[in-house]
Amino acid sequence: MTPIVSVIIPNYNHEPYLKARIDSFLQQDYQDFEVILLDDCSKDNSREVIEQYRNNPHVTHVVMNEQNTGNTFIQWERGISMAQGRYIWIAESDDVAEPNFLSTLIPQLEADSNRVVAYSHSRMIDSQGNRMPQTWHKKGSSGEIVIQDGKLFTKRVMTQHCAIYNASMTVFRKSVFQEIPNDYQLFRYQGDCLFWTYVCQLGQVVEVCRPLNSLRRHGNEVSARA
Repeated sequence: MTPIVSVIIPNYNHEPYLKARIDSFLQQDYQDFEVILLDDCSKDNSREVIEQYRNNPHVTHVVMNEQNTGNTFIQWERGISMAQGRYIWIAESDDVAEPNFLSTLIPQLEADSNRVVAYSHSRMIDSQGNRMPQTWHKKGSSGEIVIQDGKLFTKRVMTQHCAIYNASMTVFRKSVFQEIPNDYQLFRYQGDCLFWTYVCQLGQVVEVCRPLNSLRRHGNEVSARA
């Protein structure tokens, strides 16, 4: 049976966080998904962690690169090309999700075919998984669900600050992927903001004002290195 959601995990040198990441989506309330595990020639023991999940019934692909691509967006595209699901969740390999992440976001997309992307708010955690006080979302709207026209959202929000700042907080409709330019792959650090800007302009955007994703801050993340 074809899964509704394809979960793509592009990993590189995130061995300390990888098990928590994988477990956080295997424990989702919503279970109609496949998992695509990608490792971009990690130098740590990430592959050993990934191999523990190879025979999990949710795992449909395990791809171990023999040479590092140096570009996480190439890994995104590779995972999406294998995906069978209607919706894509690019789950960064060092983050974690609440058990109700998919069960909250997927019904919002299923409710209207014009809705192309749904994202939740995020909290920050440190390398040990402890909550940090930082947040990049407006306060005072906890639990609210906001649906916006994507072009207006891009003009009013994305041009002011990249509200979708972490792939892990987002699920999008796979069908729109073929409609966006691939020049976001040319950007080493800000390509994701360009990617989400392209996606948002193709329909409606759903914002779930609940912190259902945890973005991990540590010395080996791309943002820290940038």
